[in-house]
Amino acid sequence: MKGVGANRRRLAWFGGLVTAALVVFWSELPISSALAAPRCPALPVPAWVPEDPLQSAYPMPWCWVWGMQTQAQRTRRSLWGTTQSPVLVSPDGRYSVFSRVQILAHRNYTRTQVTSTLHIRRPGGALPIVLRPLGQPRAVQPGQIWVLVPVSWSADGSQLLVRQVAGWFGSSEISDSALVWQNDGAEVRAVMPQAVTHTHSLLLGWSRETPTSILFETRLLGLERASLWQVGLDGLTLAAREDAPVTYGQSQGEAWTMLEYRLWRR
Repeated sequence: MKGVGANRRRLAWFGGLVTAALVVFWSELPISSALAAPRCPALPVPAWVPEDPLQSAYPMPWCWVWGMQTQAQRTRRSLWGTTQSPVLVSPDGRYSVFSRVQILAHRNYTRTQVTSTLHIRRPGGALPIVLRPLGQPRAVQPGQIWVLVPVSWSADGSQLLVRQVAGWFGSSEISDSALVWQNDGAEVRAVMPQAVTHTHSLLLGWSRETPTSILFETRLLGLERASLWQVGLDGLTLAAREDAPVTYGQSQGEAWTMLEYRLWRR
């Protein structure tokens, strides 16, 4: 279980540029393939880029995204890249999950697209499950963000909690929702705060006080004060003043790993 302090990050002010989404189905590859990262130049990351646009304790590869974007602007060429998250193993060791994030970076950042797929490995030689962001349109628009990040297993390993980040490049419109996968099938449920006025939500983890609920922090753009909410899998949203997030599972590493870097020819 991760420390509570690491999870209590606050939403940041969003005045800078933000990124986008393209969905490409990536065939399942062995986890070991992440060890053989392709050669690529050192990606230039602007100093103002934060580790995560929402200051999440479970960051998407934001610096890598902006490194690819800056490289596309410098070379005046469109670039394609893929990066993979660390593997998150369930408490019982039977399941593992990782995310792959793809970017198609253009000189004009409002055309850049970023998306991801989530890869769940099951025991007994069962075929892996590949999930895409819920709500993502079939034809992803230039400038969209659709990113999945594994956050936590449940204490018994029966459920997987996933951070879904959705937003747009060049705007302050970016926010979290949660996806919950049950290990007895391929069903995925989307969870987010309901009937709550906010512009940004941040997924924190499972609720310490109500383990079957998910803890979110919400904020209105331009206001410092944040609100804490317990959200049930049925969407029931309750104020949570004396709660804290908890997470379960063992992460095999900390850094995202580059899998692919090439010029986009089309």
